[in-house]
Amino acid sequence: MDKIIRIFKKEISETFTLHYPFTTYSCVLEPAMEPLLNYLGHVFTMGREIPEVSVSDYSKKKKFMGKVEKVAKADFFSLAKKLDYEGMGNKQHEFVENAFLNEDTHTVAVEVPVGDSEMGGFIDIVRLKDGVVQVLDFKPKANKEKYAAIQVYTYMNLLKQNAPDIEKIEGFYFDNKHCYKVFY
Repeated sequence: MDKIIRIFKKEISETFTLHYPFTTYSCVLEPAMEPLLNYLGHVFTMGREIPEVSVSDYSKKKKFMGKVEKVAKADFFSLAKKLDYEGMGNKQHEFVENAFLNEDTHTVAVEVPVGDSEMGGFIDIVRLKDGVVQVLDFKPKANKEKYAAIQVYTYMNLLKQNAPDIEKIEGFYFDNKHCYKVFY
């Protein structure tokens, strides 16, 4: 699967070009999101080595002590509820990510690499909504997930480490029937 990124915003305030395997996009973001802009610009133009220890493997070894809440009113959830990915097997993530890129004006990137010297992974979907960076992790059976909360929390933590000037960040994991908010 070719990994893709598409960044767009209604207000054109800064433009740069991202080079990602087989794809180039012109991108715009509002200046208030400069920390995310800088991180995305760097990671998708310069690349990022991800350690062999994945966030999902790390998550299975940790107990999540934070707060998770089932939500029904997350604005992106109306799109998620419309998606029919049953029977797609290993193409489910690509289908959901492409739906968000093509149909959600707040989605700015998919498969965003994050990591530190110990572990790394890829955030499925990154959105910007009212000045808040949203980290979304698609889980085909979200209500049965044991480790999704710690995985999303770790993604938020790694993103903050990589772009420390991001002021507001939220995390969610979801499928087309369930949505959970992970508090940071």
